[in-house]
Amino acid sequence: MKKLQQVSDIINKCVSYIGMVIFIVLIVACVAQVFFRFILNNSLSWSEELARYCFIWMHMLGASLLIEGSGHATVTAILDLMHGTYQFLRGSRRNPSDVPGICSDCDDRISYREKGG
Repeated sequence: MKKLQQVSDIINKCVSYIGMVIFIVLIVACVAQVFFRFILNNSLSWSEELARYCFIWMHMLGASLLIEGSGHATVTAILDLMHGTYQFLRGSRRNPSDVPGICSDCDDRISYREKGG
């Protein structure tokens, strides 16, 4: 299991570096498009699509990095209103695969419901 965690860490580090490179390409493409369009009055035909694809891939890779650390924001307003057995299961079992049929966004770290009022 320790070896698998090391491999996972290496893959996550590589994906993180790829995401940084894609972000830099995105910024360069956007700046080049603005420069060519407004300074040289000759817009590039490919920079907008390149920026769009970089944006999409950057977010997909970023989402994959957040899965391991449970970094995705969750809205738990409806889940907080549930009582009884479900609350017990939610508090005692942190792995969503342990409880079939229950959504995987049962993380209490981020809640957009106003508490105490």
